[in-house]
Amino acid sequence: MPNLYQSQSTSYTFDSIQAFPVPTVKQPEQTRYITTNKEHNHIDQPLVPRWTLASLANNHAAFRDLLSTRNAHFFYWTLPLPLLQDVNPTDVPYPVILKTNRTIKGVPPKLVTHRGEWHLAIESLIDDLFTAVEHEISWRSENEAIVIEQWQEGPEYIVNGYFKREGEPIPLSIITKSPSFSLSAIQEELSAYLSAFSLMLQASNSPFHMTMRQSNKGIEAVSFSPYYFASCGSEDVKQRTTDAYLAGLEPSWSDILVQRHI
Repeated sequence: MPNLYQSQSTSYTFDSIQAFPVPTVKQPEQTRYITTNKEHNHIDQPLVPRWTLASLANNHAAFRDLLSTRNAHFFYWTLPLPLLQDVNPTDVPYPVILKTNRTIKGVPPKLVTHRGEWHLAIESLIDDLFTAVEHEISWRSENEAIVIEQWQEGPEYIVNGYFKREGEPIPLSIITKSPSFSLSAIQEELSAYLSAFSLMLQASNSPFHMTMRQSNKGIEAVSFSPYYFASCGSEDVKQRTTDAYLAGLEPSWSDILVQRHI
């Protein structure tokens, strides 16, 4: 089996990490800082206010901090890149995902399934970061951090929708590669999860794009963004193009085409 973490270009050692500048950026006075009680969570995340839809976009640590109020048993660490070398591989509860706090093009998350892959995954991450910096691919050094989080085994769903004015979540589409996907099997749990998420954020009048996983412990969110989504206007598009809402799973295309005189 090929090693997924073996770099195809130059390999970098832990000493190379020091080449990444992590400048201290003065935050606005109204910025509030939060921390968790988890060991290794070294970075306070600046959020204004504590949690907002915008503050969670492309900020995995803030997203995990929010979700920890709902699932205190979910494991994650947040730490500056240079401190990766101080992590004892035997302390890591594998399998875990290793990723940059803010999504950086060309730096994908690393799945680490056991202790023997730990250093290889870090070297691969550093290699990707050097390549991204070399090509000036959206490197953000401000408050940059690394997130190590529990890997959730199970089918992945991408849920697109919006929060109504009163906060009610309205899922519009669910995208998955799972061949055994059944909406009826997860609908009740998904609805409860999205409602709790909306309540935590006091969400209102906002679209959402959320990646979720279904494990033996239930549904858990992986990532969230209010800035990019799909299907938010799908019903309006259907109404305008077909003069009819497609309420059924098998719409009558003959009736629809007749209405449009096609």
